[in-house]
Amino acid sequence: MLDLNDFIGTWRTVNFPGYIGNEENIITFHVSSSGIATLWKQAGQESTTFTEGKLEIEDNNDGSFNLTIDGQDVDNVFRSISGNLFIPNPTPSFVSEIPEHGRRYFEKLQ
Repeated sequence: MLDLNDFIGTWRTVNFPGYIGNEENIITFHVSSSGIATLWKQAGQESTTFTEGKLEIEDNNDGSFNLTIDGQDVDNVFRSISGNLFIPNPTPSFVSEIPEHGRRYFEKLQ
């Protein structure tokens, strides 16, 4: 069962076969210990925040989950992000469909 503790930290997209790579832009997902999440993209020197707010996690118990960020967002499409293939070890990672940016492979920064 996934919970907030599984996501606390900073996650970044990495190049991985079968997923959209970082040549388009780097997407970062950060979750603080207080449960505030921020999702943003870095394109060259420019940074755009998609959404920021309180994180809620819905574990679908089938390997998929939904991340809902309740707060401020650029567009409502970033309020709920679907994910799957959460791998806790050795390097925590997951796959997520980022609206308007495709399927991305995220790894937790160590």
